Amino acid sequence: MADNIPFEIQIEIVKRLPVKSVAIFRSISKACKSMIDSPLFIANYTNFHQHHRLLIRYEFVNTFPEKEIKYVSIVDNDTFSQHEFDKVCNVPVSFKLLNKLYLVSTSQGLLCFSGISQEDGCDEETAVIWNPKLGKSIAVDVPCIFAALGFGVRPDNFDPMIVMVGNVAHPKPVMLFTLSSRVWRVPCGNLPPKYIYFPKVSPVATDNRCIYWKAFKWHINLVVSFDMVSENFMEINLPHSVAHGTYHDFSVSKIKESLALLEYSDDAEKRVCGVWMMVEDCVSKSFTKLFTVNTPSFETKVLGFSKNDQPIMEKVIAKSGVASSLVVYQPCTRAIENVWIIGRRGSFFVSSYTATLLLLDELDEQSIKIQLQF
Repeated sequence: MADNIPFEIQIEIVKRLPVKSVAIFRSISKACKSMIDSPLFIANYTNFHQHHRLLIRYEFVNTFPEKEIKYVSIVDNDTFSQHEFDKVCNVPVSFKLLNKLYLVSTSQGLLCFSGISQEDGCDEETAVIWNPKLGKSIAVDVPCIFAALGFGVRPDNFDPMIVMVGNVAHPKPVMLFTLSSRVWRVPCGNLPPKYIYFPKVSPVATDNRCIYWKAFKWHINLVVSFDMVSENFMEINLPHSVAHGTYHDFSVSKIKESLALLEYSDDAEKRVCGVWMMVEDCVSKSFTKLFTVNTPSFETKVLGFSKNDQPIMEKVIAKSGVASSLVVYQPCTRAIENVWIIGRRGSFFVSSYTATLLLLDELDEQSIKIQLQF
């Protein structure tokens, strides 16, 4: 860039470029690379590019017994259900090699999936961290196949991390992987009590600082959080109706950049979902109920929320029973709007993401084998 342009102005110009253009500019000089790789620039770039998109993964219906998985992306705004979908072409190759693939969580524009592969006749779990905008991904071997996973990006240094919790039979039932270290280690903060049960495949929510798991203790539902900076675990008590409700009728998500609770119940001939949001002050955490989703079918599941807090749901098509359609619920009018995507029942994943420079310096389809640090 021209030498007569002040460096501060250069930063402002680069901040406005698409991620692939930034990757090219990064190779101009050591000063440019150092500037772009700094946590401050990554944070400013992410905050500037707040044009959220929704990634939708589903299984095409008419391909039985073969599976045909679709990945599409769409702008996340007030009228996203009226936009055309873009096919996602840079899906990690490792996704095709993994069975029982599920979405762990998303954070700062990165998505983390996990699945099972077979090596030498034994099942092995692999987590894949993926930047859809850059088309880069990293596959990480997970030490224990039976534990629950969490994912997030540490806010002070933008270091992606995977947290493994919940298997008391493993020598180290709680382990932490950070991309900067490339090893699994025990977190340095306090650990959750061994009597807390974490389900293996269960929704995980991640905000700007913490990872949240749905958990269970002594017949009581609760949420366990992990602070990505202090590396401390903490139990979060839930509203009475959620804490003492049926275990399978409670889930976690994210809304308004905060933790959301989804409380399901059946009422006459419909399923009701109460949406709660966590509110924090200086000393405590509490929950307030935002609204209730009334759906005309028992077979409806909230998959997540749009940028404007609209529940995105999977609704089973009654005539087939094996297919579902993607719909959006309007809390103000209680109307259900069809997104016009039909997939196999139970195969939908929906996640919001935005542009990020994370993984910019990584090799494509890099695989990181297990390293344990004790």
